[in-house]
Amino acid sequence: MNEKFLLNPFSSDNYTEYRVIMEQFGFSKGKFLLEYPSNWSTLILDKLDANSIGELKRKKAVEKLNKFVREMIPLEFAFSNNKSWLENAEILREMQENAAKIITDNPDDNQIDFEDAVIFGVDSGSRSTFTFSERVQNYLYLISPIFQMSSEIFIADRYFQLRNFPESKKLPPTEVVKKSAFSDLHNLFSKNDILESLNKEYRVSSKHMLLIEELAKIIEKQGKKKKLIILFEGIKLRHNRTQDDYETLVSNDLEVIRNKYGLEDEQLTYRLVDKNVYRHCHWRLVFCTRCAIHIDAGLRFSNKGLKNSAYWVGGNDLVPHIEMFEPYFPKD
Repeated sequence: MNEKFLLNPFSSDNYTEYRVIMEQFGFSKGKFLLEYPSNWSTLILDKLDANSIGELKRKKAVEKLNKFVREMIPLEFAFSNNKSWLENAEILREMQENAAKIITDNPDDNQIDFEDAVIFGVDSGSRSTFTFSERVQNYLYLISPIFQMSSEIFIADRYFQLRNFPESKKLPPTEVVKKSAFSDLHNLFSKNDILESLNKEYRVSSKHMLLIEELAKIIEKQGKKKKLIILFEGIKLRHNRTQDDYETLVSNDLEVIRNKYGLEDEQLTYRLVDKNVYRHCHWRLVFCTRCAIHIDAGLRFSNKGLKNSAYWVGGNDLVPHIEMFEPYFPKD
């Protein structure tokens, strides 16, 4: 899952051959082509125009390419016009942590032959469904294409929390919590006093916090272009703890991470989703407006060697998954 490939746009004059290869990639296949250089699709069209393929065939090619590019992973890596595409691709691959495989004509031993990819397919064993151990690095690898595809990334997991809230300290949805003691005593207690009390009662969920920190590092490297929005489910707590106290913890935890990595508020932020709104929905997603990863057991961590599974969602299948969260999208 999430295997990445580079396809040489100069390997053929035949659009049909490119189409055959492209159809092997995308969300439903669980493997992706990198859009390199940034005018990758234009280079293919230029070759088709040079062969005078005709207006109708070109129109269909443009429609197909525009649709397919939405499932490619864009890159900002510089392309040197003084080098061939293959030389640029080799430099890019050497600099990548998870090196992409190269599809080209006249390949070397460590590359995939273009004609073989057309005739026999790119059989990488990669699938759109992925089973994995519940470790931070596996989650980072799992959702990495979404970070590369979009400027706004959402975590929507009703069970994902940065604090441990034992069931004994949660109120059932039908019970009404009393007004928080802190709400009346804000003039007597400082914010630090309130946080100290809450910190003692609700311990940090270290693995969840580590995952967000690792994502914050990615945002820091990307600059102001990236935004991570976490959709937390509001919790009613016992012992005179209201949603205000819960939100105090969430705000403080994210503020600590923002300060640590020099992020602005809108780069790492959250929305509170009412507990009753989606009670019957299985929302355990990391998504953007282009695609989503549906994580069967949610973003959980286990010391018992348990396995989790996830699958890609894209295209027409995406809307039913994310439309319920539209009220929580940024307004700008």
